[in-house]
Amino acid sequence: MKNYLSAQIFVGMPFAKQEAFLNGAKEYTANDVVCSVCSFLNVSYEEITSPQRKMHIKEARHIAIYLIREMVAGITLQQIGKQFNRDHSTILSSIEVVKNGMTFDRKYKRKVETIKSNL
Repeated sequence: MKNYLSAQIFVGMPFAKQEAFLNGAKEYTANDVVCSVCSFLNVSYEEITSPQRKMHIKEARHIAIYLIREMVAGITLQQIGKQFNRDHSTILSSIEVVKNGMTFDRKYKRKVETIKSNL
């Protein structure tokens, strides 16, 4: 039996992230996620953090932002925004874009899940 009393629970962390933390799941950094997305989608770090709006770069940025929010424990929208030189409201919008894309496009959902599983 695991000793849950000695584990640190982050205030405001979604329940799924708390469970993963308590079960000893690997903790990811924002850079881990960005590097994985860049590698999978063949985009450079400079491009993904740039203000460019080319479709393939924008898609990579949205997916990276979404996965950071899902996979990195305790990170705020402001911290994600700082990583990408964007405002927190833009980060929230990117997360919604990916959620909607995954809802309506199975191929897109598979792409996001493949990147997530490669972490």
